[in-house]
Parts: sequence; C-alpha cells; structure tokens
Amino acid sequence: MFTTRWELVLSASAFRWVRRPAWGKGPAQCVAQMDLDSPLQGAVRLAALASFLASPPVRFRPVRVSLDDSWLYAAQVAPLQNAERWQDVQAYTAMRLQEVFELTQPLKVVMAPLQDAPYWACAVLQSDVQALRDLLSAQRLALASCVPQWAVVWNHVAGQVLEDEAVLLVQPQGSHLVLSRQGQVCAVRHWPLALNSLPTGQCEDMLAQAFRRQGLAMPERMGWMGTGALPQTQGLQWHRLGDVADVLGVWRVQP
Repeated sequence: MFTTRWELVLSASAFRWVRRPAWGKGPAQCVAQMDLDSPLQGAVRLAALASFLASPPVRFRPVRVSLDDSWLYAAQVAPLQNAERWQDVQAYTAMRLQEVFELTQPLKVVMAPLQDAPYWACAVLQSDVQALRDLLSAQRLALASCVPQWAVVWNHVAGQVLEDEAVLLVQPQGSHLVLSRQGQVCAVRHWPLALNSLPTGQCEDMLAQAFRRQGLAMPERMGWMGTGALPQTQGLQWHRLGDVADVLGVWRVQP
C-alpha cells in the first residue's frame, strides 16, 4: 500500500514535484522545483518540462498531474465565469479521482475559463495535450485525460435540465449518470460502457443500484444525452436532450 502520493504541478512560471501523505494528513513537501524567468509556451515549454522530468524523484508509482490556469492560458486568464458549473466540474473531478486514481492516474485540471466560452473547451483547443501525454509516457508517467468529455456535454445541456432531474450521458466508451439537486450536481456515477447497449432490464437494474447507493428512489423521468438508441427500460420516461457526438463536434473535442 502506498503511503505517499506524488503530484507533478505545472504552471506557466514553475514546475514542481510535490510529495503528500496518501490520506491527506500532514503537510505537503516540495521535493524539486524549476522556476522559469517568464511564462513559456508551445515547444519551448515542453522542452523545459522534458529537462525537468529527466531526473524525476519517483518512478513506477501513481502520479497525479495538476495544471494550473497559467499553464493553460499563460497571461490570458479571465475572471471565473459561471461559478455554479465550475463547482459541478470540481465535484465530479473529486469523485472520479476517488474512484479510479489508482487505476488510471487521471489528470486533475485546475483552471479558469476564457471570456464567453466554456473553459474546458478552451483548454482542449489551447493546450497541446498529445505532446504532453507523449512526454509523460516517455518518463513512465501516465496522463489519462485532460478534460472529461462529460464536462463539455454537461455544460451544453445544463440549461435544459430541471432542478432535480437525473441525466444519463452515454457514449460508446462510457456512460455517466449525473444527479442534480436544486440545479447543483450532487453525485456522478460512471460506467466504462454504453448502457444503451445492454439487454432489456439490465440497464434499469444498474441505474436503480446507482440511485440506491445515493439513498434515492428511481425517478419516473430522466434526461438523456447520448449516441444511439434510448436504453431499454420499463416505467421510466426519457427526456431526450440531444446527441453527444454533435456536442463534442461543435467544440472539436476528440473522442
């Protein structure tokens, strides 16, 4: 069992290796740091990161990668917009890290939006995610994903969602059940498969189990944003909100 959690913290002005107690008790310790004279961008920034990663203090261990807003936008950080949805993404990220951190070492993204645009879409368009993934992979570190695709989809449909409505977001590679209460996300359940591909009744059983885990009864109505046909369920009314592929295409998010 690991007693120490390692974090690679990347900003526009510095790179840091931080060691933290695995259970969050006790102070964090900065083990190594590279300060930059001025914010770097593009290939110059990745070259500096390659130099910093040449002698990492940890190998073959789970590593969390944190990008702050300055890493993604340099000096172009705008004031935080749409704070309620920002909280939704933070809450979801925390839950997903809790579920899969040991398995996939997902990336925790800490950033602010650009003016008049969803911040996660801007992050995808403005950061060279593939180059960063290749670089970390060469150092035996893993980068699972920069920005959860569910976040792009959720922000697109949030205005159509009733205050206490559950929404199922379905893609070929995974499904997300988003439960909201008074307009705020209160829970998210992830499955690594498309629930609408399951036989009749099985999808409903899995949804019912997810609601029971939250101490809730199955609702009579749920929102649906997906690819393909509606799930095979009985006694459950679906409110179709749109197609996931269309939304991701609008924001040029790669599957």
